Amino acid sequence: MKILYLYPEEFWGKPSLMTIFNRISNYLNFKKKELKTKIEEHYIDLRLEDLPEFTPENIKVYRKKLIQILDGLYTSFKFDLVAISCYSSFNYLNSVEVAFLIKKFIDSNIIIVVGGVHASMCPDNFQPGNLPEYLYKSYSKKYSPFDFLIKEEGEFSFFQLIKDLENGYYKREEKESKNCIVLKPLLVEDLNEIPLLNLDLFKKYKSKLQSIDSIWLDF
Repeated sequence: MKILYLYPEEFWGKPSLMTIFNRISNYLNFKKKELKTKIEEHYIDLRLEDLPEFTPENIKVYRKKLIQILDGLYTSFKFDLVAISCYSSFNYLNSVEVAFLIKKFIDSNIIIVVGGVHASMCPDNFQPGNLPEYLYKSYSKKYSPFDFLIKEEGEFSFFQLIKDLENGYYKREEKESKNCIVLKPLLVEDLNEIPLLNLDLFKKYKSKLQSIDSIWLDF
């Protein structure tokens, strides 16, 4: 299974180094012997990509450029699943935009998982009919582009989801009128079960990350 970790744009504030995906990836690789298939991973941070400003007046140009970036990535790394971290309301609009765009222009069969603080606090924001109204001019109102939502801590829940997908626990349905499945939280009760943090996912942005002066180790 090929997994793309995607951090969306923020409309306020300067980029900080977020370790959310590192924690999820570290645990997934720590437990990979329990999986049936080989796991390949890639990380893309839209805050650090060469994209036009994500604003209403720029939306057509923004979509065109982002499609080019994702399509190029999909050609070299045909991802089966995209994990999006919607950390706050500052990421929300872009998270939904990117999810719809992937389903419509890249491959509708790609599984999209969303997590993060905003997803945990406001899971209804990711269900059909509750998404930002402006998006319905371009995308269908009948379904959510998100297949699964992870609440609270992500390490255990994401690993369990990968296992369940491998075992065919979730069957594909017709996408029309489909809700986003909210997964049961699986809390980390013993930190000794979590491997040490590895920052290899960030290697591709090494030069750009040198200008970032803060790192978020959220627990």
